[in-house]
Amino acid sequence: MSDQIDKINIARDYIQARTSIRPQLAVILGSGLGGLVDEVEFDAVFDYADIPGFPVSTVEGHAGRLILGKLAGKSVVVMQGRFHYYEGHPVSKIIFPIRVLNSIGVRSLIVTNAAGGLNPHFNPGDVMLITDHINAMGTNVLIGPNEDEIGPRFPDMTFAYAPDLRALALNIAKSEGITLQNGVYAAVSGPSFETPAERRFLRIIGGDAVGMSTVPEVTTANHAGMRVLGFSAITNIATGGAEQPPDSHQEVLLMAQVAGKKLIQLVRAVIEALPTLDHLPPEQLISMIEDQPDSIASIIDHTLLKPDATSQQIEQLCRESMEHQFASVCINPIHVKQAAQMLSGSRIKVGTVIGFPLGAVTAEDKVRETEQAITDGASEIDMVINIGALREKNDTLVKGEIASVVRASHSHGVLCKVIIEAGLLTEDEKVRVCWLAKEAGADFVKTSTGFTSGGAAVEDVALMRRTVGPDIGVKASGGIRSYEDAKAMIAAGANRIGTSTSVKILQQAIEANS
Repeated sequence: MSDQIDKINIARDYIQARTSIRPQLAVILGSGLGGLVDEVEFDAVFDYADIPGFPVSTVEGHAGRLILGKLAGKSVVVMQGRFHYYEGHPVSKIIFPIRVLNSIGVRSLIVTNAAGGLNPHFNPGDVMLITDHINAMGTNVLIGPNEDEIGPRFPDMTFAYAPDLRALALNIAKSEGITLQNGVYAAVSGPSFETPAERRFLRIIGGDAVGMSTVPEVTTANHAGMRVLGFSAITNIATGGAEQPPDSHQEVLLMAQVAGKKLIQLVRAVIEALPTLDHLPPEQLISMIEDQPDSIASIIDHTLLKPDATSQQIEQLCRESMEHQFASVCINPIHVKQAAQMLSGSRIKVGTVIGFPLGAVTAEDKVRETEQAITDGASEIDMVINIGALREKNDTLVKGEIASVVRASHSHGVLCKVIIEAGLLTEDEKVRVCWLAKEAGADFVKTSTGFTSGGAAVEDVALMRRTVGPDIGVKASGGIRSYEDAKAMIAAGANRIGTSTSVKILQQAIEANS
């Protein structure tokens, strides 16, 4: 065990000995954004100075506390204040808190910061969803010996900001009436504000906002396999143009509070909408379901895809979903508008299937279907790949159509699941299409529509999970009729279950674990 791992374990043990909260989600609050802590039901509060190995924040606007408790019904840990490279901390100190959070069970991270607006269309007080970042800090926090127990030597940063979480944030912002900008965050070392020429350069290379934080934490989180969602509070004009006023940290803090009100509303709503059990390792997911049997509902898509389904049956499906708090309903496109109206104001998502049954329509038709479904109220799209094209090894066509539907979905803040119809494919084809779906930016891969031979199989779920890794979801669907079926799929790596026998499975889970 390395000295770094030993220090992480000491800090972890110190925290866990003083609280019963075991959070899966962490939130980092940037300059002037500490007001979110008022929303937290405290269980334990630690000054950074009291936690073994933690550095101490020296920046105005950063309180320097670690808070564990409940927020929007979820167990969370909140960092009220962060650590910056410009404070003189060695990089090992900057990344230390993130690694401690990972060691106590955090799997998802929401980062916030105050940033200057490089994009001329941004105004002080705006909130920006971070879609990607540029590291212009002059260093990388992973330089040095790699901690193999935590993550790989060369971590992939293609999806540094999780596509499914970004899609969720866009959808929530729309429902909350919050204008959410999208853009790339450029990080510099600071502490001086950038010169006008530097800002013009950062804009030329793709930056939309500039700040002095976030990239070290996001890099560290990705190295550890954590999923990240990021927001910037736009605090000042930073275009580098002649009209740009001088910079002031006090002005930054003031405008951070303006944007912070919207950001607090948005982050709280996102946390409330997050599936409690999403993206947990299988053993933890099963353990939590055994402790809280009704929590299995939060990963079940209550499904009715019969082509002769009636309006009355859809109404019953929606009522059952609201009663038991299933993750979503999954229905044919013709019923989306009815379901969206019935589920309006609830947490239940409306999912629908595109390209049904075997994906033998053009990519353009699938995009049109997707756009219409979203207009009608769909918030999750399950698209069927072109099975014939995959068999002919036309991977360019398959990946292109997936990417087209993913773009159409994500542009509206909607999740996209890719149905591979595993029962019709060889093992090589299953692996290939899972890679194609991941590379195209899909949020989930899904076993089946349930209307072909061989629905969900444990070995297929395990293969899909091994192929896509922990970065995206795996949905098992087709032929899952009991709690034992569902449990086997979860153990193999599924973190969403599609079934028409949802109520029965929930009841069996409660009976089995009572």
